[in-house]
Amino acid sequence: MRIKKPEHYSISKANDYISDICIFILKQSGLYTFEGNPQTHRGKTIEYVAELIFTGQYSLYDLKKMAQEYWCQLDIDTDHKDYRKECASLDEFISNVRKLYFKVDDKYLTSQKKIVCPFPQVSLPFIGYIDFEFANSIRDLKTTRVIPSKVPKSIQRQLSLYSFATGKQAWVDFVSPKKTVSYLIEDVENTIDEIIEIGKCLDNFYELSDDPRDLAKIFYPNFDDWRWDEELKNKSKLLWSIK
Repeated sequence: MRIKKPEHYSISKANDYISDICIFILKQSGLYTFEGNPQTHRGKTIEYVAELIFTGQYSLYDLKKMAQEYWCQLDIDTDHKDYRKECASLDEFISNVRKLYFKVDDKYLTSQKKIVCPFPQVSLPFIGYIDFEFANSIRDLKTTRVIPSKVPKSIQRQLSLYSFATGKQAWVDFVSPKKTVSYLIEDVENTIDEIIEIGKCLDNFYELSDDPRDLAKIFYPNFDDWRWDEELKNKSKLLWSIK
């Protein structure tokens, strides 16, 4: 059981590090792997539909039908009530994302474009994958039940990195069953400075020790945080003396 320094960093790794260091330790030591949930599978399905909107002429009926077929191919527990709830709401998400992306006045280029962004101050480059790239902009799709009133810092970091790497304006598109809201990512330069500082912190973290048991002597879990579900709490017993 060892923590191995990765070959690159990512914004998701940076966000994990910031959000909860003990969960981060569990993940980096291989003791916990996030396999997805009903919300992440919903997001994958709507992203699939969005790409169809950009690359083909499909009716709303066809998009909904293809989304259901895609959903059924995912490795999920279709009998679980949370998955049934998300499946039942797919049509509403699809209707809204179709309306939104029919209004985009920019030439579509590609999806899931990989970016590699090295910084001299950080030992490893940051990589990422852009949802949708256009001639003059990039867009990232987020499905949600409740649309935030402003861009969360975690998403601000993600889209700022993409904007910096491509030199293009970045938009985040929030889609819910009821409406859509798009935010232009601003303050990119200051956010890049923040990403660099987090990268330096990650460098320092991996220098502490490659033994998670050593790190468990420095950090302790906060079970009041909503992220600590029963699975994570059980996994934590492998490192911390928790009853």
